[in-house]
Amino acid sequence: VINDIRDTLSSLDNTLSGAPEETLNPLVTALMALSGLIQESMVRSTGWRFIEIGRRLERSQQTTTIIRHLLANELAEADQHSVNHALLLSLEVLISYRRRYGTRMEIHSCLNMVMLDIGNPRSLLYQLDQLNQHLASLRKPNSYQELQAEERAALELETHIRLSSLHLLSRAEDGKRKALDAHLEHSSQLLDSISNFISEKYFDHRENSQQLVQNVWEMTS
Repeated sequence: VINDIRDTLSSLDNTLSGAPEETLNPLVTALMALSGLIQESMVRSTGWRFIEIGRRLERSQQTTTIIRHLLANELAEADQHSVNHALLLSLEVLISYRRRYGTRMEIHSCLNMVMLDIGNPRSLLYQLDQLNQHLASLRKPNSYQELQAEERAALELETHIRLSSLHLLSRAEDGKRKALDAHLEHSSQLLDSISNFISEKYFDHRENSQQLVQNVWEMTS
């Protein structure tokens, strides 16, 4: 599967001219295959835990960033509807949202779906719940019960999200949802802290990282 990903990347045009969807579909398929193998065939050892921790951290950052960029500014009703639609579509919850809330896309219900719905595997709270479980599993048996730095930061972040007031976050003043922007900025900072704590604690920075695949624009630059 990794070879398929490498071969697909090496065949991409620099400009992705024509139909990008058709060009990228084989890459998406290979990435989904890799994800499926990790979930279904990989032994739940420490290596798998670190893959999952990385996945949850990256998805949390991506979700935080996209919510902040799309919803922090107040828009006209028609434009806001389009942006809300784009948010739900990009986070793969549009169908679930419509089944639960209908076609009216309000900021309050959108935030509930993508931030606080722990039953939604794409929500921010779901990522943090999974992240905390994986961090706890790394703790050595019979060790001190004091939380480690990364565990404290992760617990602080999960609590920060759980205590979110959707009414406050949805409110706009002078064309901007300042509370939402500040709330997500703090979330992003905590995610960076968690990542740094884990990296400093578990990884050897004396060794250079090795890239498994190389894309065509790197080979030609």
